[in-house]
Amino acid sequence: MEKHLNIAMILDEGYVLPTVVSAYSLIKNKNADSAYDIYLVMRNVSEESKAYFREMEDTQNGVSIRFVDVADDYITKKFPAIKDKSSSANTTDLIKFFLPEILADVDKVFYYDGDTIVQRDLTDVLDHEPDDGTYAAATRDTGGVYTTDVSLIGRREYINCGVMFLNLELLRRDGVPQKLLEDRLNDPDTTHMDQNVHNRVFAGYIRYIPHTYNVMYPSLMRAHHLHHLTIRRLNDFVEADYMDWQDMASKARIIHFATHDKPWKFVDSIGVEMWEKYYRESPVSGRLGTRKKLHSKQILKLGHIPGMRLVGLILWELKTRGFKKTLFSKDFMLMKRNLKIKA
Repeated sequence: MEKHLNIAMILDEGYVLPTVVSAYSLIKNKNADSAYDIYLVMRNVSEESKAYFREMEDTQNGVSIRFVDVADDYITKKFPAIKDKSSSANTTDLIKFFLPEILADVDKVFYYDGDTIVQRDLTDVLDHEPDDGTYAAATRDTGGVYTTDVSLIGRREYINCGVMFLNLELLRRDGVPQKLLEDRLNDPDTTHMDQNVHNRVFAGYIRYIPHTYNVMYPSLMRAHHLHHLTIRRLNDFVEADYMDWQDMASKARIIHFATHDKPWKFVDSIGVEMWEKYYRESPVSGRLGTRKKLHSKQILKLGHIPGMRLVGLILWELKTRGFKKTLFSKDFMLMKRNLKIKA
């Protein structure tokens, strides 16, 4: 019997290339008896860019791609007081708040960010879909096991909003898009443009799904070297039984590059080889621009040299974010607290 999953991704023109790579990996690793309806919610995406996605559509084999265009001023009309700032997200991500309205004919949808690769079929997530009293099914944000932000340390209830199985029908019924909007407008902190908001508004209406659906491999490997995170601590936090870091990576359904060292920006970023495998096979192969060198291996080694751990953390921020964004970042202000977190 065919398994059917609605999938949504959000992008603008600047995120076309990584989203194509992600969608290609999703389609390539689909089971023959699975069907995906992929909704691409777009702002300012050209017809030329849409052609890359059309190339991957295969309705005969269960892959339907639907373009859902939103107006250029969609966000600014709803968020007149919010402008793009130095943060881990931009205002295009705020479209996520309004998926229940934009996808008005869809009851449930599996949403995931474009800075990802999908390593196996995703229809097993249907075993974890949100019920009538649940807004979203999502994974625990693993930053809570090593974060510099003491307000998040050990918070197992905090979810990562880059991957969520959303109950759009219930979100519409409860007027949640408006609640998300109001919460965002009342929060001056744009460090995480949408994630803190989702966590506050969704609190008490969340179902937790296995960590394998959202493995933030680069973040965790950086945390292993520079924060001395152990696989045992991670297993305890996410209730997993990984033998080691490689076991975690191989079992991941989704690898999430949720850091500033994106593989399409840095030639030697963590996990770049996993991303490049799909990039080379995808419709955008050969269209990648010049990438910087991060010297990630050398920086990560500093974490194991006595007295050099903080140097490694600062270098990583400088290399991936630049001087200005590092100097004024929340992470930089809190960085010294890492040294107090024991393995």
